[in-house]
Amino acid sequence: MSPEQLQRRSYDHKVDIYSLGLILFELLVPFTTQMERVQILSALRKLKFPSQFIRSREYELVFKMLSTSTTS
Repeated sequence: MSPEQLQRRSYDHKVDIYSLGLILFELLVPFTTQMERVQILSALRKLKFPSQFIRSREYELVFKMLSTSTTS
């Protein structure tokens, strides 16, 4: 769920981009356990990515999709 929805604020198409960013991340990063998945996805809310993902080609795109400070 996007930060706007969690805070019960009004939202627009950007929440869909946020959701797609989470889905893309999950497709790119294998999780070994459900607990690992929960911990990593929780850290993503603070834009804290696993170190191996930061070195990937997709990092910048997913970062922008999940960033709440980007405009338009």
